[in-house]
Amino acid sequence: MNRFVKLVHMEISRFWKLYAALFVITVLTQGAGVFFQARAYMNARNRDMETELLTDAQYIIKYGSHSFYNLLMDTSFWFIAPIALSAAALLLYTVFIWYREWMGKNSFIYRLLMIPTARRNIYLAKLTAIMLLVFGLVAFQLVILPIEKLIYDWMIPSGLSEPMTILELIHYYPPFLILTPNNFIDFMLIYGLGLTFVIIIFTVILLERSYRLKGFLAGLLYLLVIGLIMLIPLFTLANQMKSYLYPVELASMELILALVIGLLSAWLGLYLVKNKVTV
Repeated sequence: MNRFVKLVHMEISRFWKLYAALFVITVLTQGAGVFFQARAYMNARNRDMETELLTDAQYIIKYGSHSFYNLLMDTSFWFIAPIALSAAALLLYTVFIWYREWMGKNSFIYRLLMIPTARRNIYLAKLTAIMLLVFGLVAFQLVILPIEKLIYDWMIPSGLSEPMTILELIHYYPPFLILTPNNFIDFMLIYGLGLTFVIIIFTVILLERSYRLKGFLAGLLYLLVIGLIMLIPLFTLANQMKSYLYPVELASMELILALVIGLLSAWLGLYLVKNKVTV
């Protein structure tokens, strides 16, 4: 267990500079979005009040009140762009986390495979590191959200905005619904599919590292077969006239398929790491 923890720490520490950069980009981009959109709203509000000679009460009656949710919807690009960038960076790192071991003249894979621990710990450490990085980014987004709302409350007078709690924002803003699902089934479906996807990517990479060109072709075929299997419930959903399943049942089918495929892919990946990956 001690060596496993050290391997996880090593994987995360090798990514920390880019990880910190993603944090900074997220804070600056979303903070700028809140600031500029709130200022634009106040400028438009002041201009309309001066032009039409409206009081605050008359302005609200005519144009309606504002809310932090409205601002999030108006600045979706500012909020979604850093989230998408972080997701893309982690997706690339899911591939790079294996291939970097073979890079350079003094390939690190030699030392990694010689560590006196079960090879499965290498695989599990990389998988654990990816999931911890994902949850870390989600947690960071939830931490800075109240700070962004404080900026909004500071710039928009309370008489012009509707009160809305952070919990309500998380439950209603679409990107946050994906990051923090409202129920256990949705959580397992979203993050279960994400974990399965990472495991599948690991398996394809290990096939290529084990058998080179033949492994690469086998990996592509593996992806094709899995993709077709995962689409089976969606084919049922596409034809609702002949479907006797509720959406929750279809989601459960996807979750079960993801679990089976994830376990199969994990077993294959662990087998390749133990018996086939060489340097």
